[in-house]
This record gives sequence, structure tokens and C-alpha cells, in this order.
Amino acid sequence: MSLSGDAPPFDPDDAASREFSKARKGFDPTEVRVHLTKLTEEIKRLRATEAELRAQLEDAATRVPDVESLDPAAISRALGAETVRTPGRLWRYAIDDAPPVDDDVNPGLLIPTGNVQLTWLRVPSPPWNAQRLLRGKVNGSTFLGAPAGTLLFLGVRAVREFQLLDDDALWRIDYHFAEQTKPLAGGGFGGWNHFYREEADDGEHWLPIADADGNPPYAAGDFSALFQFE
Repeated sequence: MSLSGDAPPFDPDDAASREFSKARKGFDPTEVRVHLTKLTEEIKRLRATEAELRAQLEDAATRVPDVESLDPAAISRALGAETVRTPGRLWRYAIDDAPPVDDDVNPGLLIPTGNVQLTWLRVPSPPWNAQRLLRGKVNGSTFLGAPAGTLLFLGVRAVREFQLLDDDALWRIDYHFAEQTKPLAGGGFGGWNHFYREEADDGEHWLPIADADGNPPYAAGDFSALFQFE
């Protein structure tokens, strides 16, 4: 038997149509055929997925921007950060007599943003409804050590795990979050609903905002629901 690379490529359709010699006390031919058919379909699906991912990768490689063409704000976003421009009149130079910063100088405050991924393996019944309801919300209480309001749920990537002998689907669930913490003058951290205000309130420039009905830009939710079976 040759192990060289000259062997013909495997054809998934051959698995479902191939005939075998019959033998006493062997496996039931019908059950074998059904199983091989399922195996063939799964191999075709995986190959199609691989081809799609390769095409996406090639497309992404052609759209990588030239770093020199990016403005500072775009670079900050690419690095997972946000820049807030502040008026120069708010600041003073840390030298004798503390003269005010020139009006045409607008110091930028860099707000780093952390990206968090949680992977849940072999999930028999993912909480689909909770995922939809919590997408775009912030944590209502401390979650993964992140203070309330600082962790934003971006979404989920769900992948069905291949099972040869079990008809019940198991899933790989990847949850994606973005964390943003803004140190407050009085201690603690502000989050996604805190915005910079030129006029400080009791020494604090990072203040929470809301609309006329009291609704913040990002509603809060209970992220523990993301890890409960539906």
C-alpha cells in the first residue's frame, strides 16, 4: 500500500455510494448506509465552510488599510481605544505660575478599551433569547470583575459542533464584550454611559448622561442569563 501523495483525493459522495462485501454477523447494511450518508453531508458542509472562510480571508487581506493613510482617531479605534478632545482652557502648564494652556492646544484623553471573549463549549441548548435581549447592553452589576456599566455585550458567534453518533446538536458559543473604564475623581470607574463634560460637577468631569425620560445610551442587563440553558 502506497503512502505517497499520489493517492486520488477523497470524494465525499463515494462514502455514501460505496458498496461493501456482505459477511455473516456484520453490521446492518441500512444503518451503515444511513450513517455514511450523514457523514457525507457533514464533510460537504465542512468543506463549504472552509472554502467560504478562505475566501473571506483573501478578501480581508486585500482591504488592509495603509497605516500612513489613517488619521489618529482611526488608529485609536484600531488599537481598541477612544480619544476625547478637551479644550486647552481647562488645563494649566505644571510650571511656575501655572500659566493656562494655549487655546489652540486641545489635549486628547485616551480611553483604552479592552476586548473580552468568553468561550462556552459543548452547549446542548444555548440561551438564544437572552443573547438577543442582552446584545448592546452593559452589565448591571459586577461581571468578570468589571464594575457595573463598564462591560458592553457586543454579540455572539455560535458554531454547531460535529457529532458522528449523536443526533442532538452541541454548540460552541463565543461571547464578545468590550470593556471601558474611566477613573472617577471620587474613586471607582465610570463606563459606557459616562461622557466628558467641560464644566466639572464637584470636581468630576466624567458624568453619566440620559435622555429626557431618564434612559441612558446603553441599557443595563443581567449577563448571568447568557450562561443558563434555554
